Amino acid sequence: MRPSEYLSRIAASSGAMASGIGELAGAEVKSSAKGLGIGAGMFAGAGLFGYTSLKILGFGVGFLFAWIFWKAAGLSVLFSLFLGFVLLFVLFLIVIAAMAIIGKGQFKHVKMPQGTIEEVKASFGAIGTSIPAGVKDAEDALDEAKVVKAQAKAATSRVNIVRDPIYLARQRRAARAA
Repeated sequence: MRPSEYLSRIAASSGAMASGIGELAGAEVKSSAKGLGIGAGMFAGAGLFGYTSLKILGFGVGFLFAWIFWKAAGLSVLFSLFLGFVLLFVLFLIVIAAMAIIGKGQFKHVKMPQGTIEEVKASFGAIGTSIPAGVKDAEDALDEAKVVKAQAKAATSRVNIVRDPIYLARQRRAARAA
């Protein structure tokens, strides 16, 4: 078998191998996609909630806390506003941290596609061992072809003394000249 035939076989089978690996990866990733989607949604929700809540609802609740501090503690209006908005900020930070922790927990459920990784390693390992074997087979076939060609050349280059009149004529001339 020629080396080009080995390479064409490898090229033909590598496409099928790659599509099989892709299908395996798709099957493994689909099972983890739900946890990935929930985790991403939680992080997005935490960001959106943090942004809009601090801007829109924060003003109202901050003024509410300020009014409570002003009426209950008898503090000045500006200091009551400051304490009300600081308390609101701390509460929203607690909500945002809780959502981020839940989102991080969902990301931990996402698993690496171990079957795909093992298949890729095995496939490339098989290719790595088959290429040197194919090259050795090709070299052996070429060496064998050279030997057969040399034997054929040696067989055709022998002169048949009985049937070759030119060879006999040369031998006679050489014998007369000597």
